[in-house]
Amino acid sequence: MELRVGILGPLEVRVGFGEPVQVPGPRLRALMIRLALEPDRVVLASQLIDAVWDADPPAAATGALQSLVSRLRRLLPEAIDSQAAGYRLAIDPEAVDAVRFERLALEGRQALAGDPGRARELLCEALGLWRGPALADVATTRFAGAAMARLEELRLGAIEDRIEADLRGGAAGRLVPELEELVAAHPLRERLHGLLLRALAGAGRQADALGAYQRLRDRLADELGIDPSEELQAVHLAVLRGEREPVEPRPAASGPPRPGPEAAADGSVTAADDPATAAEPARTNLRAQITSFVGRDADIARIAEVLGDARLVTLTGPGGSGKTRLATEAAATLVDAMPDGVW
Repeated sequence: MELRVGILGPLEVRVGFGEPVQVPGPRLRALMIRLALEPDRVVLASQLIDAVWDADPPAAATGALQSLVSRLRRLLPEAIDSQAAGYRLAIDPEAVDAVRFERLALEGRQALAGDPGRARELLCEALGLWRGPALADVATTRFAGAAMARLEELRLGAIEDRIEADLRGGAAGRLVPELEELVAAHPLRERLHGLLLRALAGAGRQADALGAYQRLRDRLADELGIDPSEELQAVHLAVLRGEREPVEPRPAASGPPRPGPEAAADGSVTAADDPATAAEPARTNLRAQITSFVGRDADIARIAEVLGDARLVTLTGPGGSGKTRLATEAAATLVDAMPDGVW
């Protein structure tokens, strides 16, 4: 019997390409879904009991499970194989949409570097298998949580890969609305922000790209206390340079500060290390701002005053109130006043 099982959405069971087979009752559907998560592998009876009855198994759970399996066999003859320790869904793993999705998504990602067009075809086919939230029939059960999170993460990664393929194919402009919606739904996912920056830049909207980066940077600092990743900083730098489509963002260059000139043993200084020709050492790593800052002169003055007497000054306030920007602006006013600059 050629059985096809769909768990990327409400449970769907078909024999060949015929009409769906109705699997009645939440427990029978939970049993089918748990078996489909590991097709052609034995699932322990204890695992199936946990999946079907969650935290409230009956006293005679083993017998109740056997009864459910018998009901499922009547619906799908020869599909359920009994083993000493449990039961097996005896079908080709590729007959389960989740397994097929993972294979196509992986092949699509592998094709990105050499053939973006082929990558897009594979990724679109993979994403087309989704009919709704994965494991929708058992979304509130304990056993489904990890599997749902894993599949959703894979789906989001496939969407990012498909957008990457589209960007490399020159479709930046039409991707912006989709990416803005995705960024709103996943505000701290840096790869999506990087794709949005590249799409905006590719559409000739450099100012919007820089503004999007600034908002993410402030949010990461306020909510997590971190800076954007090196990869995202590299995309930002490419936008600042006016590159309309940086295809392969690389981490920003980093390393120790360049040492000052050193005299040779005879007291001479080489031309390369001559202070007259060497670049002036940087005095700060504060980022240049792309928008004006008004209305908080008193706060900046107060911070400078307190810093004159204290080694540590902490700004407090709710998320999104502008603490990071205020700290940056206050620090920028002190660059020339500090012997070694501000960092």
